[in-house]
This record gives sequence, C-alpha cells and structure tokens, in this order.
Amino acid sequence: MISALILSAALAAPAGPASPTQRLAEARKLVDDLQYDKAVKVIEAALAQSGMERDTLIALYELAGISYATLDKAAKAKEAFQQLLSLAPDFKLSNDLPPRTRTPFFEAKTWLSETTPVAVAVKSTLENGRLSGLAITVTDNALVVVKAVRVTITPPGGQPETATIVLEGKQASTPLGENGAAYTVEAINDRGVLASTSGEARPAAPTPAVAKTVAPAPSGLSWQATTGILLGVAGVVTLIGASAAGLASSSARTRISQAERSPTGVVVGLTQREAAQLDASARSTALVANVLFITGAVVAASGLAFFIFGSPSEPAPSVALAFSPMGALVSGAF
Repeated sequence: MISALILSAALAAPAGPASPTQRLAEARKLVDDLQYDKAVKVIEAALAQSGMERDTLIALYELAGISYATLDKAAKAKEAFQQLLSLAPDFKLSNDLPPRTRTPFFEAKTWLSETTPVAVAVKSTLENGRLSGLAITVTDNALVVVKAVRVTITPPGGQPETATIVLEGKQASTPLGENGAAYTVEAINDRGVLASTSGEARPAAPTPAVAKTVAPAPSGLSWQATTGILLGVAGVVTLIGASAAGLASSSARTRISQAERSPTGVVVGLTQREAAQLDASARSTALVANVLFITGAVVAASGLAFFIFGSPSEPAPSVALAFSPMGALVSGAF
C-alpha cells in the first residue's frame, strides 16, 4: 500500500523546467500557429536561463524580434534584433516578413553600424623565441557584454582541458606548452556562448642562422702610402719606356753616322730616302724619350711624396693609370 502511494506521488510530480532548446522548439511551433503572445512568454522564459549555445540564442532573439514586432511592440523588437545582430552581424531576415517586422530589424542594423558586434580574437605569444601561451581579445557593446572566456586546450596526443577566465579590460591570456595545441575560445556571459573561434597554436619556427660578415683586417698601409707605391711603379714603368725610346733614337742616329761611305766621303750604305726616314725616327723617338723621362720623374717623385707623408686616417682614393706613347696619365679621386 505504501509502495503504491509512493509510485503515485512520483508519477504525479511535475517534470523539471524545460531546457532552452525545448523552449525554442515550443516557441517556434507557437509562432507557426500565429500565437505570438504565448510565444513571447516561452521565449522570455528561455532567455532567463543560462548556459545556452550561440545558435540557440540567435534563434531565440530572431523569434523574439518577430513576435514583438507582430504584437506592435517595436521598441522590444528592435532590441531583440540588436542582440541578434550583435551575435551574428551578417544575419539576414526572411524577405517574406511584413514591413512592420523588417523595419525594426533595419533600425537594429543601423545601430550596429555605429557600434561593434561580439567577437573574439586569439594570438600566440612567444617567450625567448618559444611558444608560451595565447593572448585573447574580445569586443562587445553596451547591449551584449562579454564577461569571461571559456578556453579548451587540446595538446598533441593529449586530452582536452577547459578553463573559464574572467576578462580584464576585454583581454585574457592562458599558458600553453611549447609543443603547441589545438584550441577553442568562447566568449560568454550569463546567458551562454556569444562568440567563438578555434585554431591551432604551432611551435615557433626556428630562427634561421644569420651569417656574420667579418670585416677584413685593416691594411697596414694608408691610402696615401698605397697611392705612393702605385705612382712609384707607374713612374718606374714610364722611365723604362723613356729609356727604350732613347735607345731607339740613339740606334737610328748610330745607323746614320756609321753608314758606309765612299773614298770621297759620300754615304753609299744608305739611300737618301732611308737616311731621311732614320733621321725623322730618331728625332721623334728622342722627343718621346724626353717626355717620358720628365713624366716618369714627376710621377715617381709624387709617389715618393705620397708614401712619405701619407696619413692612415683618411679613406682610400680611386686611382687610374693609363699609358700611351707620349707617357703615363694618372687620374683619381683623393
């Protein structure tokens, strides 16, 4: 008898409160049946609950906006659409709805353009070049406020771990192993999930080795001394050229002076034309020899001066040497 009474009482006991998803299904049916006043009560009861998924919240706000607008409660309809668009900025309302429903929706879109929707961004942080954690930043607005983030970390080959972190100035952070991990970050408040993002934090790429450029050891000679040596070499080369020209001129004159003569003293070893050519050659090579001797002496003397009085603190100049039958040409920037 007692057992029967207990069983009867248990069967008569009311069931627990409906879940948000159950109330969402009930509200949808009421809206389909055009019972908007009853649908509003079910929606408000659902929105008073906590821990809802983002999709459930979005659907409830959509039905709330439609129901309030149909009942000529434009202000409440606009607020419901504002909350909807805060979670889903790209949401599109059905074109089949009447203007009195669509008008508060477009007013809510105008409001959103002047504020920010709810969003969450995640960035890996490094410490000493190694992956160390996640830096989390959220955005929200005055109507829909993010209070915390729920972070789920799944390390490679490990089990997911979830932690709720209260925001400080719309920011939060969580440590992470240097081997990286998959993550899901959800922006939440008392009603449930407002926004989420997922990704994978990878270990930092190794820093490529940077080739070091070793400056060559400074030369023991200053640029003036180096220039002096170059000028000295140029002077010596020029003097050698002068000597060669002088020998050529002397050889031509020797051939003329030692040409075979007849008993009467007339030159018979050379024709008059050959003698004239040799004389001209002797004169020209003698002129070249004189110019080269003077140039070589000047260049060699300049080189000696540079070598003796050179200063090691000044930058090296550019020097160019050019040789011609008339001598050596030295040019450069000093």
